[in-house]
Amino acid sequence: MPNASEKLPEVKHAYQNHLIDSLRWNYFTARADDIVVATSIRAGTTWVLAIVGNLISSGKLPGPIDEISPFLERRNFPLEVMLTALERQTHRRCIKTHLPLGKRRKSESWGSQTFGISDRTK
Repeated sequence: MPNASEKLPEVKHAYQNHLIDSLRWNYFTARADDIVVATSIRAGTTWVLAIVGNLISSGKLPGPIDEISPFLERRNFPLEVMLTALERQTHRRCIKTHLPLGKRRKSESWGSQTFGISDRTK
């Protein structure tokens, strides 16, 4: 959970197209120990999820990466089904996103850790 001196990013606009909808994050209930893996598209997101997942589960992943670490803003999977599956997870969760940090919902309860990977060196 951020302390009083840390300001959470403010979402200024939504990303919505045929593939993604950033507003889906508004329905997600974060846990204090959630990890968000934020990468640009085609930057090795699945590899990062596998590494982080194995680190936090001592090498014993509770299921396939695509099931335990969903791409929350992706529209082709029903939101209600995805949220229910995430809520049922009892282990520490990793959630995948391609959104910049400031494009996700602002929440005081958001205590997650975010890992970012970029293919840009600037």
